[in-house]
Amino acid sequence: MTKVLVTAEAFGFGPASKLHAVCVELAGRGVECHFAGEKSALTFAKVNAGTFASITEVDSMAGLSSIARDGFDAAVSVMDPFLPLWARLNDVPCMYVDSLYWFWQWAPEQEADLQKTAAYLLSSGGLDALRSVPLHDSQYIAHYLSDLTCAQRAPQAGPRLTSLPGLRCVRLVDAIVDVSHRAPAPRNQWLATTSGMVNPLLPVESALVWVEVVGALLAEAARAAGADEPIVLAGNPVILDKAVVPGRIQLTPLDHGAILGAMNTSLACLAPPGLTTALECAAYGAPLILLPEQHYGHLANYREIARCAVAGAFPHALVDPDGEAPGDGDILTQTLAVAERLSHHFRTRSEVWSRMVSEVAGAMRLVRRDSGRLHAAQDAAIRRFAGGYAGSAQVADALESMLDRMGDRQVAS
Repeated sequence: MTKVLVTAEAFGFGPASKLHAVCVELAGRGVECHFAGEKSALTFAKVNAGTFASITEVDSMAGLSSIARDGFDAAVSVMDPFLPLWARLNDVPCMYVDSLYWFWQWAPEQEADLQKTAAYLLSSGGLDALRSVPLHDSQYIAHYLSDLTCAQRAPQAGPRLTSLPGLRCVRLVDAIVDVSHRAPAPRNQWLATTSGMVNPLLPVESALVWVEVVGALLAEAARAAGADEPIVLAGNPVILDKAVVPGRIQLTPLDHGAILGAMNTSLACLAPPGLTTALECAAYGAPLILLPEQHYGHLANYREIARCAVAGAFPHALVDPDGEAPGDGDILTQTLAVAERLSHHFRTRSEVWSRMVSEVAGAMRLVRRDSGRLHAAQDAAIRRFAGGYAGSAQVADALESMLDRMGDRQVAS
């Protein structure tokens, strides 16, 4: 049996969700996936433990150095740069999966320096030294060190394929989502999700404030819309266990399969602008209503998808949809300011808060009246953005192809 070491970047639940989708596909092909990771990615893996042959917790991703090669046939990393470095140091073939290939700030003239950094990490720096490499640089290095990259499609991803000569093994794939839970069912509830929340840009305290404010937003909007159906709020149990929300909001930690299953029975899904959730909603026929952003990355997601959509296709309660991305200052500080603005608008019941409640209420009324029209507009936008929903199978195909090529090469040598 093929044995693969897998991980995902601990940035909310998006990367871990994509890893889970890939591992579900690989398990169906007889591939054994062993997870190693930290923080929110580890939480996601534990909640969805049945998908993995084993789960190993590390204190930090540099702790991968304690994992022995131990017969692994390959490594698969979703957006975490430490595993490609581990794989190269241990002579294990590695495939990198990146849903934000279009997003990273790389210039062709940087490639030589980035490759020198990669050489230093391999020769003497190691995993500990990677911790001090800036985020965008580390993502380039992960691509450079991997034997193959599967980059999720996006309008800006295609042009990048020819602009970086140092990255020659990048394959574009469709949206990476688990479609195995799709099933026809009556739609009789509202599903709200918080995403993984805890990440380097959103500490626990701010995440808790976000959940409690959004709980109030959902309750007020539902009342204004006359929507009396149940509202289930799912998300990271670390946060939900501490949150206090209005009584009609049902805080319900769900594993990923249960969330996807709930999309089949939901009138709509209300969630922050996480890219993975947007793709999943479109694949499952659940119109997406956007909740307030948690960090500036969410605004980038919203804008890229909105460019592919007709006006009004993605109704939203974003706090600052026209806000600028962080400059050269401390991104954490600037992101905490986003959370503080949300809290301020809630406390003061400002005009912004009234607009947010009105937008969500209007979207809920639209869904109750004609959900098919809204979903069709969103599905068309997502297909323009990401191609389709076959990405998980395409990633699994790519891994099998990579292993076949390497096996042939080893036999020839």
